[in-house]
Amino acid sequence: MYSAEPKKIVRTWSDRLTGKNNLWLEAINTEDDGNFPQATMLYLQDAAKCWEAGLKARAALSCSCAAGCFMRTSNTKLAQILYSEAALIYEEYSRQILDKSIRSAFWALQRSYENYVLAGNEQKAQEAFLKFSSLAMRISPFYGKEEAMKVLGFRQVAIDKLPAAHTGQMRVSMELLEWVEKFLEVRRGKAGSGAKRQPFPQQ
Repeated sequence: MYSAEPKKIVRTWSDRLTGKNNLWLEAINTEDDGNFPQATMLYLQDAAKCWEAGLKARAALSCSCAAGCFMRTSNTKLAQILYSEAALIYEEYSRQILDKSIRSAFWALQRSYENYVLAGNEQKAQEAFLKFSSLAMRISPFYGKEEAMKVLGFRQVAIDKLPAAHTGQMRVSMELLEWVEKFLEVRRGKAGSGAKRQPFPQQ
């Protein structure tokens, strides 16, 4: 029997992931199509949107993806700025989630460590490593540090071991630079504050 009552639409996690308004998914598809400037802007838009919504892990992911686009197109300095920012967000998220999920906190520390490595910041990467190992030793009286690190899935990485993925240098437009600046200002609560912007490195 036909009912005029509108059907209730239940949106699942997978629906949200593949929805038309998902900036992150749109950015992935755009990157796969080889349009790195547009993909980078979409990642940064998603990062800013997620940060403002309090979704730190997702903001860090999109920030890191934007950095990856810069790295793939030989804009190394801009990539390092964003990798460093992503690492810091993951580190903040690790502290925030520690009381709720130990495993998520360890996961975030691993991501923080990796992004600091990609940013070329050996000191901060080592600090993230030491935080991880210090916590790992406390998860069980039956595990030593090395065994605990292995159980928790920690992997040390080296920048020189990463495969080269350069596609030639991408010309960075003023619009793209403005999106980098806008995201960093949103991160620091300076959007619309009129704060003086620092110049970004050009390749």
